[in-house]
Amino acid sequence: QVLQPRYDEFKRLLAWVADKQEISIKAHWPNMQAIFEEIGNAAPELKQMKAAMAGKRQDAAYYDLIDAGRLVERLLGEKRDAEQTKLLERLQPLVVEHRVNRVYGESVVSHLAFLIETAKEDVFHQEVSKLQEELTGRMNLKYITGAPPVNFVTIVIHLEAEQPKEGSSGDVST
Repeated sequence: QVLQPRYDEFKRLLAWVADKQEISIKAHWPNMQAIFEEIGNAAPELKQMKAAMAGKRQDAAYYDLIDAGRLVERLLGEKRDAEQTKLLERLQPLVVEHRVNRVYGESVVSHLAFLIETAKEDVFHQEVSKLQEELTGRMNLKYITGAPPVNFVTIVIHLEAEQPKEGSSGDVST
């Protein structure tokens, strides 16, 4: 039901990924305190919020704290996006395609999947090594290789629902 009618499609997809591999890179900040300090030093509105809350009791500053938390979250997202963009600018010229996967946790900067030609694997490895060296202390890169290209091939399969046999209950309505 699946393979035979779509044989040509599967054959084409297999040929397309035959000389390629997926490499994932997860980047994270090892020192979140330093990142929060950068955000605090670069955001005048955050400084203003802190100054406005300075003399208030904790219960009186409750909503101000929520607003400050939202601002920090937004600024952290902007910093994450900017750092991810820098990683992509360096690595994109070496790849066939890339995917940006969801990140979980405040210290995770990026989770990227790259589809590379196997012949360019060494060049890609060298560039990632250079990046890690340049980012020492700022960001750690976790390099994952040897995975099948699951982020780059999507096959949707629709099987026809089995029809109820005569005399069986099938759909029941009341």
